[in-house]
Amino acid sequence: MKISKINNKSKNKNNIRSNIIKTIKKYFKEILPAIIISFTISFMFFIYEPVTLYLNNINDFWFDIYTLFSHSFNVFVILFLILYLIYTIIYVLQAVLFKKCKKINIYKISLIISFILLIATYIQGNYLVGKLPILDGKMIEWNTYTTQNVISITILLVLIIITIISIIKFNLNKTIKYGKNILIVICAMLIISLTSTSLTNQNGFKRKIYTVATTTNNINTYSSKNNLIIFLLDMLDSETLENIIKDNNEYSKVFEDFTYYPDTVGGYPFTDYSVPLILSGYWNELETDFESFYNGAMDDSKLLNYLKKDDYNINIYSTNIRYNTEKARNIKNFSFDNKSDKTKFIGEEVKYILFKYLPFYLKKYSQIETMDFDSTRIIENEELFTWYYSDFMDHLNKEIDISDENEFKYIHLEGAHDPFDRDKDLNIIEKGTYFEKVEASIKLIDKYLNYLKENDVFDNSAIIIMADHGRIFGWDDEATLKAQNPTLYIKGINEKHERYISNEKVSYDNLQDIYKELLNGKKTDKLFENIDTSKPRRFMLQRIGTTDHLEEYLQYGYTKDLSTLEKTGKVYDLEVK
Repeated sequence: MKISKINNKSKNKNNIRSNIIKTIKKYFKEILPAIIISFTISFMFFIYEPVTLYLNNINDFWFDIYTLFSHSFNVFVILFLILYLIYTIIYVLQAVLFKKCKKINIYKISLIISFILLIATYIQGNYLVGKLPILDGKMIEWNTYTTQNVISITILLVLIIITIISIIKFNLNKTIKYGKNILIVICAMLIISLTSTSLTNQNGFKRKIYTVATTTNNINTYSSKNNLIIFLLDMLDSETLENIIKDNNEYSKVFEDFTYYPDTVGGYPFTDYSVPLILSGYWNELETDFESFYNGAMDDSKLLNYLKKDDYNINIYSTNIRYNTEKARNIKNFSFDNKSDKTKFIGEEVKYILFKYLPFYLKKYSQIETMDFDSTRIIENEELFTWYYSDFMDHLNKEIDISDENEFKYIHLEGAHDPFDRDKDLNIIEKGTYFEKVEASIKLIDKYLNYLKENDVFDNSAIIIMADHGRIFGWDDEATLKAQNPTLYIKGINEKHERYISNEKVSYDNLQDIYKELLNGKKTDKLFENIDTSKPRRFMLQRIGTTDHLEEYLQYGYTKDLSTLEKTGKVYDLEVK
C-alpha cells in the first residue's frame, strides 16, 4: 500500500509537471505572434527610425549616435515590455473569462487588428514619405493633403479587406500565421536597411569629443574700446529688403551710418554650409564629412585668428554651431560636455515618429513644425541661446556690462526664416508672410542699434548686418540660385553718414578681408582699397534635402541676373570613406 501511494504521488507530480510544461509551451506558441508584433513596433520606432534619421542627417544634431542610442534603446525595451504585458493580459483574460466562448477570441482578434495597423503604419512610414512637408519651422497646413489622406485611408481599407478574405477563405489561425510571417519579413527588411545605412554612413559612429552648447553668457557685454559685431538674420533677402525700404523711406533711417552692398553674392543657398564660410573663409567642397570639415575650418578660421591676434573676447551666439574641438574653448560663451534631458529628448523623437508614421489624416496630432533637439540640452546655471526674436528682445531690456577689453559678437537670429509668425511691428501672428517677417527684421535691427546707441557702444563698434543666404521662392534650381543675394550692410568704427549704397561687387569670398580691414579701423569708403573684387564670384548650388552634391557657378554680372551666372562644370560629391 505504501509503495502504491508513493507511486501515485510520483505520478501526480509528473502529471503536474507535464501539464505545466504543456501550458508553458502552449502559451509561448500562442503568444509568439504578440512577441513579434511588440518587437516590430518597438524596433521600428525606437531603433530603426532614430538611428537612420541620425545617420542620414548627421549635420543637424549636436549629440553623437551613442547618446541617441542610450536613450532610444531604453524606450525600445520599455515599449516592448509594455506591449508584451498588454498582450499577455489579453491572453490571460481570454483563457480565464472567455474560455467557454468558442465564437469570440479577444486575444486573436487583438492580433488581427494589430497586424492590420502595424502593416499600414510600416507602409505609411517607409513608402509614403515622399509627400511629407519639410520641417523648416513653417506651420504645416495638413488640410491641404487631400490626396495623401485618401491614399492613407485606402491602404487601411485594402488591408482590412484582404484580412477578412483570408479569414473567410482559410481561418483565423492561418491568417494569424500569415500575419506573423509578414512581420518577420518586415523585421528582416528593417534590419537589412539599417545595416546598409550604417555601412554607408560610418562617420556617424564617431564619438564627438565635446558636446558644445551656445549659452547667453556675455550677450550684454560690450567694450569701451572696440567691438566687432556680426548681426546675422537668417534668410534675409537683399532685394526684398531693399524694395520694402523703397516703399517706406522711414526704414532707410534705421541704416544711417551704414553702407549697403546690393550687388553681393553669397556662398551657398542654405545655412549649414554658409555659416562656416562666413566664419572661417573656407569653402566646403565635400572632401570629407561635414563635421570634420566644420571643425577643421573653424580651428583654422581666418576671422578667429584675426580676433585672437587683436586680443578680442570671442562670443558666438548661434543654434547652428557644430564646433566641438579643443580650440572651441576659446569661444567665451560656449558650454562643454553637455548632457541631454532624457524626457525632452524622447519627446522630440516621438514627435518625429508620429509625423512620419501616422496616416496623413492623423499627422496633425504629431504637433511638429521642426525638430528641436537643441532645446534638449541640460546646461547647469547657464541659459541656452536661442535664435528667436522674442528671446533676443528680452536681452535688449537688460543693462549693458561695459568691458575694458575688445569684444567680438556673432549673433545669428531667425531673421525672415519660416515660420512667418510676426507682423511688421514684431507682434506674434498666426499666419503672416515672408514680407511681413522682413519688415519685422527691420524693426528688430532698429531696436538693437538703438540699444547700442543708448548705451554708448554704437560709435566704437564696427557692425556687419548680413544674412547667410537670400530667400528661396520655390525649390527648382532657378529659385535656389536666386538665394545667392543675401543682405549686407557694413559700418566701420566711428563712421557717420546717411545710408550709402555702394556699387562694389562683393562676394562672401571677400568677408575675411573685410573683417581684417574693419579690425584695422577702416571705414566703408576705404574698405575695399586693398580688396580685389574684380574676379567672377563663386556660388555653390546645393539642392534642397541634399548634403552630398554641389555644383559650382560663377557670377560674371549683377547678382540677381541669372543670365550672367554660368555653370563651370565642376561638381563636388561626397565620397563615402
